Amino acid sequence: VAFGQQLQNNDQTNHWVAWVDGDKACPGMQVLDVLTDKPCEKAFTLGEVVYTFSGCSGDAGAPTSILDSSDSPIGACSSDSNDKINCHDGLHDIIKHGTC
Repeated sequence: VAFGQQLQNNDQTNHWVAWVDGDKACPGMQVLDVLTDKPCEKAFTLGEVVYTFSGCSGDAGAPTSILDSSDSPIGACSSDSNDKINCHDGLHDIIKHGTC
């Protein structure tokens, strides 16, 4: 699972987004919360799988681990080099912050 930020058209605000790493990030991303809030402790679905980011530090820190639908840890998260992913069809580009 990869995570990053993307400006959303509906409110012109950056939001945390998540997608299946290795698949197209856009379309296909799950919009989480505004970037000024941490993305942790909120369940989200990719495909038919439910995940929750965990271990965020501060008010808007990136996750350090990922949990499955039973809140069991399934992996650690690491930072990325903030690569830009070009989106099309009216979607804003995504800045990738890391993977879990």
